[in-house]
Amino acid sequence: MESPVSQEFDAFADTYRRIHSENVKISGADSAYFSRHKLMEIKREEGTGTVDFLDFGCGDGMLASFFNDIFPGSRYTGFDISPESIRVACDRKLCGCHFVTGNPSDELPFQEASFDVVLVSCVFHHIPVTCWAETIGRLKRVLRKGGRLYIFEHNPLNPVTRHIVSTCVFDRNAVLVWPRRMIRLLKENGLEADRERYVLFFPRLRLLNRLLAFEPWLAWLPLGAQYYIRADRIHD
Repeated sequence: MESPVSQEFDAFADTYRRIHSENVKISGADSAYFSRHKLMEIKREEGTGTVDFLDFGCGDGMLASFFNDIFPGSRYTGFDISPESIRVACDRKLCGCHFVTGNPSDELPFQEASFDVVLVSCVFHHIPVTCWAETIGRLKRVLRKGGRLYIFEHNPLNPVTRHIVSTCVFDRNAVLVWPRRMIRLLKENGLEADRERYVLFFPRLRLLNRLLAFEPWLAWLPLGAQYYIRADRIHD
């Protein structure tokens, strides 16, 4: 039986990008921009080399459409609870990208230690708080020793972000995630949370383009529209 969250995202599968782009237009960028931006941030961390990559909560596969250009030679797997979103992702016919649907309340349908990198992009705010630790445990299981978990979330301290979330039809039940709480949970579940960075400080408007180069220097400042946490699986 599908969960209410799954049914909700099934309903938006064909219109998600249009709705999201409209919702974030105040930023000066469209929905696709933010998918690519997250991959570029991860690439900054990962450097060169190939990886086995899991996109947990991949939705309609927009992020995957940039993957081969940014991580050439790497392997991408997308997982989502929404079968309709996975249908849209598969329709993209992306070379080397594999998409899977399933129930996140069960063990993920992957062998233990399958991935070097796991991305969870703006997913935890849709997961009941009582299930966060359990979800982290399932993600840890599929990470290889030395693997990296990246969690991107909306910054609760940013007023523009809070406005965007409060007016987004598929974020109406969202519970914003405070980074300190997430870092504590990661450590309690045996992951080394060694990186917390804030991103997206300036609107993506032509007049402000020169300021974008300064954003990496501001990553310590908790005012960006989003943040990400990197946690490493150091121990078995």
